[in-house]
This record gives sequence, C-alpha cells and structure tokens, in this order.
Amino acid sequence: KKFSLDDVEDFKIIRERLKTKGFEILDSCPTYMKYNIYMEAIDRSVKLLPLRAVLKTFILFSHTYKRTMSYICNRDKVEVLFWKNMLESNLCQRQVYVYSANDSITDPEMVEKMINARRKRGFDVTVLKFEDSD
Repeated sequence: KKFSLDDVEDFKIIRERLKTKGFEILDSCPTYMKYNIYMEAIDRSVKLLPLRAVLKTFILFSHTYKRTMSYICNRDKVEVLFWKNMLESNLCQRQVYVYSANDSITDPEMVEKMINARRKRGFDVTVLKFEDSD
C-alpha cells in the first residue's frame, strides 16, 4: 500500500492548519538530492575531521545500499523517488520557496522546476530568490 498523508491523523491536522493559517516554507528546498550534495554539506558543516569521516562513510554505505536495493528490486533510484514525492505532495497549497541562484545545498534549476510544477497544479507559490547568496 502506498503511504498517504491522508492516512495519518497528525498530518490531517497539520494540513488543515496550513490551508487556513499559513504557508509551507521551503528554504533551500531539497528537490532532487544528489550524493555529492550530501558530501559537500558535511564538508561545510562538520569541522571535526574524525566525525566528518564517519558521517561520509555512513552516507557512502547508505547511498550504495539504497542504489543496490533499487537496482535489485527494479525500483526508481532514491533521488527519483524523493523528487516524485516532492512533486506529488499536497500537504499545503500555499508555499514559499527561499533559495539562492548559487545554492550549494540544492540545485536551483530543480527548485525552479518544482516551483513551475506547483504553479501548474494550482498552488499559491511565493518565491524569494537571492542572486548573490550561497
């Protein structure tokens, strides 16, 4: 059975509140996660070399395991599934995207594709794009 936000009572409450009282805010929206982005994020945020090595090793094994299982089970890659889930999500019809043209965490082109897809589906989308920030 496919997971649906409608199946979980907490999500129903959150969705109702978001519909009537606010926006879903996506800051550096991770629309299409790539392996190298994980590694760059760890390099930028973790200063201790031993911890950085442990985290990168964990990500490497996790990424390799997920890719292998996707291949064996003939399923989409994790990043493709993540992208599809982001596109299909209808948690909130009003969204704010905050990102940079030079964003090091997410691909700005993919964020723009997400924004266009949301608008085509009738979502109320507000965009705050910084041209010179990373």
